[in-house]
Amino acid sequence: MVVGRMSDWIPFQLGKYLVIVGVALVAFGLLVMAGSKFSFFGLGRLPGD
Repeated sequence: MVVGRMSDWIPFQLGKYLVIVGVALVAFGLLVMAGSKFSFFGLGRLPGD
């Protein structure tokens, strides 16, 4: 794919960045959810729970 102007390339970079951030957030959320079941993450229940 040949890109003539830099402004044509920005939306593709932004989309790739958003996908990477979304995957990272999902992975982090799964770790936090699994942290309550496994104590090796150090994420147990809070005192108010």
